[in-house]
Amino acid sequence: MQHLVNHYIFEHKLYSLEFPESIPAKMVPRAPVSLAKSDVGAGSAGSWENKTGPGQTRSQAASGSYSGSSGATSASGGGSNSRTSAGGTDSAAVPAGGAWTNSESSSSASALNAVSQYNPKEFDLNPKAARFFVIKSFSEDDIHRSIKYGIWCSTEYGNKRLDTAFREREGKGPIYLFFSVNGSGHFCGVAHMSSPVDYQKTAGVWAQDKWKGQFEVQWIYVKDVPNSQLRHIKLENNEGKPVTNSRDTQEVPPEKGKQVLRVIHQYRHTTSIFDDFQHYEKQQLETKKEGQSGRDE
Repeated sequence: MQHLVNHYIFEHKLYSLEFPESIPAKMVPRAPVSLAKSDVGAGSAGSWENKTGPGQTRSQAASGSYSGSSGATSASGGGSNSRTSAGGTDSAAVPAGGAWTNSESSSSASALNAVSQYNPKEFDLNPKAARFFVIKSFSEDDIHRSIKYGIWCSTEYGNKRLDTAFREREGKGPIYLFFSVNGSGHFCGVAHMSSPVDYQKTAGVWAQDKWKGQFEVQWIYVKDVPNSQLRHIKLENNEGKPVTNSRDTQEVPPEKGKQVLRVIHQYRHTTSIFDDFQHYEKQQLETKKEGQSGRDE
């Protein structure tokens, strides 16, 4: 059927309006969260009550199941594949349905894209002997790097706290990390801590160079979950404060941790950091070029 064209004459001017058979919904871009890092660490309180702007809808929730004990994400077709490369930064995990634009990471993108599964439809929401921690990032750039490279680094105190927990739980139960960018007003995902802290490694990919040490993580959920969905969960080990008002590496008691995990699993999100991955990829590439240019001068 041909498009319907209506002609209007108004103030001696001819206007032609063409109405297509289907009009795509207008997508409002999600504003990136990029906040300056501070020296706020595990010993200082912070809240995430600020709100971000509207975001665009994503429909890339992946199906599959995750095995916390093996540290791998399995596609529904069978088999398991790790999204990390022994904590290195040579191979980059990519968002489901996404692809990298720079040549440095394009070689690994096609292979990893096939096995990367986020936001599984089925997940063990009652993990035995699990421990849970809140992770606060001071910039969304570092969340991008964590998902891309499968690693994380906290403050010196935070690294020691997480390393102790990992070694205590090794072989007994998983360590789950609830991530949020400071000031964003939401949690941005859940990752499984899959290695102890290597204090001798420095990734060199973070927004600032002061972070030392690293450990491997495997992201399970990547979605924006507003604080309003989680504020009712209060932590008895943190003066009864809401989990949304936690410090970096604040431990969440097991039953409360399972509640947070359940809310994040069930929440139907409309935005995630994947909406802005191309922005952070370009930003990282430009920063790298500037660094190389400075060394050549």
